[in-house]
Parts: sequence; structure tokens; C-alpha cells
Amino acid sequence: MPARIVVVLKDPELADATVSALVVDGHDALTVHDPMTALALLGQAADIDLLVTSPYFGEGKPTGASLALMTKLRRPDLKVIFAAD
Repeated sequence: MPARIVVVLKDPELADATVSALVVDGHDALTVHDPMTALALLGQAADIDLLVTSPYFGEGKPTGASLALMTKLRRPDLKVIFAAD
């Protein structure tokens, strides 16, 4: 079964290109452009294997570490990749 991957990057074009490449390779991948939206989505996620995220989104927005920690509450086996973009 392909990995279920969520990509949340500060650069939306890079996020879209990353997901496109993953989908072409047969993975189930989703882009979320807004870290606040991602925080809400990931907090309820039950089927995510990998999170690819920027470490920092800007002042007043959750960090990539926050996104990872919230998701790990429900998915302790979650893998996380921090990507500087």
C-alpha cells in the first residue's frame, strides 16, 4: 500500500510540485497550503504515514514542529521530514 503523505510547505509551488511527483510515483499525497488549515486537518488525521513540512511558516502561524506534534498525538508512528523552502 502506498504511503499516505501530507505536504505542507511555505512555498505553495514547491508543495504542489512535490505532491505531483509523489502521485506520479504512485503515492497517496495531499497538499495543504495553509498551516492553520493543516493544523486542524492533522489534529483529526487517522491515516497519515508521512508529513513533509517547512520548519517555519512565519510569525503568528504554527511551526512544522507543531504540526508534527499534533499529528503524533493520534499517529505516534508518524514519520516527518522537515524541508527548508
